[in-house]
Amino acid sequence: MNLRLGRTVHKATGSIRGCLDAPATATVVRGLVQFEGWALEGNDAPAEVDLVINETSSVRTRLGIDRPDVPDNLREPASSAGCGWAVTIDLTPFPTGPLRINAVAVQRSGARFTFAGRDYELVDSTIAPPEQPVRAPHWEWGLPDFLGETAAEVIRDISPAERMQAEDDDMYFAIGCSALKAIRLAQIASGKGDFESILDMPCGHGRVLRWLRAAYPDAKLTACDLLAEGVDFCADQFQATPVYSTIAPDADLFADRYDLIFVGSLLTHVDARQWDRLIALWHRLLTPDGLLVVTTHGELVAERMRAGHHYGYPPHAVRRMLRTYEHSGFAFLEEHPGNLDYGISIARPNWTLSRLLQQPDFRVVLASEALWACHQDVTAVVKRPLISA
Repeated sequence: MNLRLGRTVHKATGSIRGCLDAPATATVVRGLVQFEGWALEGNDAPAEVDLVINETSSVRTRLGIDRPDVPDNLREPASSAGCGWAVTIDLTPFPTGPLRINAVAVQRSGARFTFAGRDYELVDSTIAPPEQPVRAPHWEWGLPDFLGETAAEVIRDISPAERMQAEDDDMYFAIGCSALKAIRLAQIASGKGDFESILDMPCGHGRVLRWLRAAYPDAKLTACDLLAEGVDFCADQFQATPVYSTIAPDADLFADRYDLIFVGSLLTHVDARQWDRLIALWHRLLTPDGLLVVTTHGELVAERMRAGHHYGYPPHAVRRMLRTYEHSGFAFLEEHPGNLDYGISIARPNWTLSRLLQQPDFRVVLASEALWACHQDVTAVVKRPLISA
């Protein structure tokens, strides 16, 4: 596997914590550039923060900037909000090419160490004009083809109302097949045989459900979504039981219980409170030994955002979102002020597991970054209590 990601480095020693928030893009233009972030020594700002450029130059930052988001997202109200730092650096003297920025804290004891860093590409404005597409971090691997083999033919009819269209039909079907491969991998890891009852939530217009129908032809399928026309299409095309969801669905909507629940790109669009509500719902809907497979936005999506891919959201809002993600491992950005229940979320794998494992009988069988269509993380748990000796 070859993952081309420039992850933000967090090297914390002792009680120092901190972050280099901005610039969040992978490329900076030579000239005056402002760098900013935060640093804490225990609950207070350290004595100073310096930025080291390409391990050759050091610049003192302005420390003590108000950052109320830091203690809030660290869940430590006693931490000082005046822990922000910023500095404007003239990068004209530095040559174009790789640029390494390290943030170094000086403790009150005088000790120095690096607590954060980031790799950039330094360019001239004539080399990288604003309209130049930014490079997209991506995975360069896939799961073996046998995991996508089906017992029946995959239905090829695509709804004219499909909202998840890809570049072409081949890509559309490849994304659905990728979901089946991830489910099969989780199935193998859990030791489960074929599934008798399957819930696809949200089903959309059957991008994944068509593959589940072909792979598990004897299973009873249930299609659930807020989009009534999508549910109707799945019921008609894939013989699925329709369930018309609500913003806050409860177990009474569902007549069945399921030994597989696939959740493709739902937790990617809701806040932490909705995560907990939905996970509790799926726990109730699973049969004993049932398998739950969920997809989430993880570090790959965060790195794409840092590189300038804002997923249709305002750049300044995405930068604030990334700050929260750096601090707490999870962040949610609402679509617009009038739609607080829907937007985009990013979550580190350990944060995702922490929410799932609030259910004491969930056992982890799979946690893989960017597994679905080389984009979304996939996490799977089985509802299986530990067996006493």
